[in-house]
Order: sequence, then C-alpha cells, then structure tokens
Amino acid sequence: GVNGSELKKISYGQAVDAIASIPDVVGDGSMEMVAGGRDGKVNCLSGGENATQHQVNITADFSAAPLSGTVPLVVQFTDLSTAENTTITSWAWDFENDGTIDSTEQDPTWTYTENGTFSVSLTVSDDDISDTETKIDYITVLPMGSTIVGIGNITGGLLGVSAEILNAGTLDISSVNWSISLDGGVVLLGRSSSGIIAMIPVGDSRVVADTPIIGFGRITITVTAMLPDGEPVTKTASGFLLLFVILGVK
Repeated sequence: GVNGSELKKISYGQAVDAIASIPDVVGDGSMEMVAGGRDGKVNCLSGGENATQHQVNITADFSAAPLSGTVPLVVQFTDLSTAENTTITSWAWDFENDGTIDSTEQDPTWTYTENGTFSVSLTVSDDDISDTETKIDYITVLPMGSTIVGIGNITGGLLGVSAEILNAGTLDISSVNWSISLDGGVVLLGRSSSGIIAMIPVGDSRVVADTPIIGFGRITITVTAMLPDGEPVTKTASGFLLLFVILGVK
C-alpha cells in the first residue's frame, strides 16, 4: 500500500507479530511501514502523503565591466550564479573560451593584452552538479591608438547629395580627405565635389555634401574618405536625378 492506504485495519491494542519498514517505495523520500497482526490482518502506512523532496539546482551567470576598450583592457568579472538547496563551492573561468581555465576565483579580474573579440565561459559547481554559462563575443578589445575612418548614411534630396563621415577608431582623426562623385545619367552641374575635414573626435561624425546638383537620369553615387597615409574607404549608393532633386537614394 502507498500514501497511508490500509490493506486491512488492525484494531488498537491488538497483538502485532511483525513490523517492517520499506524505504521509499513511492520514490518521494518517505518511509513505508507494514504491521502484521496475529489474526492475519495487515496494515500499511506511508509517509509519502506529506513528504517533500527538495530540488537541487545550480544556474551559472555573470557580468563584466567594461565590455570594450583598447589594449591593455582590464575587465572585472562578477559572479551572478544562483544555487537552490545547495552551495556553490567552485568557479572555473575561461576568459577566451579556448578550453583553458584562466581563474578559479569567484569574482576575478582579467587583463586582455591582445585585440579581438572574446567569448567568456563560467562553470560553477557544488562538487556534485555543475552548470556552464557562455557569453558569445562578450568582450571587444581594440588596438591601442587606432585611427579608423568610416562612411555612414548617404542621402539625397533637393539640389544635392550628403554623406556622413565617421570616426570609428579610438583616437581623434584629422585632415580627412573626402570626395563625392556621380556616374550615369545626364549631370549638368555638380558631378563631383571634394574637401578636407579638419578633425573628427572619437565616436563623432561630420556631414559632407555635393551641392548644387542638376540633371536627369539614374545615377550611382560614390563617396570616398581617406586619412593621411591611409587607405581610401569607399561606399556607393544609387538614386534617380530629376532636374534638381535626387530621389530614392539607397
């Protein structure tokens, strides 16, 4: 019998020939007891009705700061793992996700000495069960003192074309040469334009324009930006020139 069931009731005070316990018949962490009377009656009682089995669980998690910067980048990692009905006793950090354990501290600090994008893995354990959390492409390390120019949105409109020149590096950039040229169609005025941007701070941008433009037909717009002693960066877009309006630039 299970959960307090009685096969055949034994009266109070009746002589009992045997008492036996059966461990965890119902799989709930309880004990079952069977008592046998001299008249052949058998009583079965189970503690399973009110027994509770505690779930043991571990979940790995962590945070880090900063998530990006230049070489050498010092990152503080913080353990955010949780444990239910147990205690975490070990931490194994892999800061480059290469299979090598880099630290066994709970809240370690790590210095990245090479540029790149790094995945980070943490495995926590209570010496019985474990869990692993991996954050893909979590840390971005840029080269020291990088100067990178980029080109953002190219837009058309009334009488002209404009383009966004970006500073995508980690240092201010200066003397940025730019040009905008149009190919195709019949362009009567404004087929090309160029200039120099004196300075663009880190994370900032400047808008340059070719204006006025007058003509007709489908055109290809080419924007070029280049740092002194650097390689040119180019981006193209297409649109339709209708007299003095540039439409559908994409």
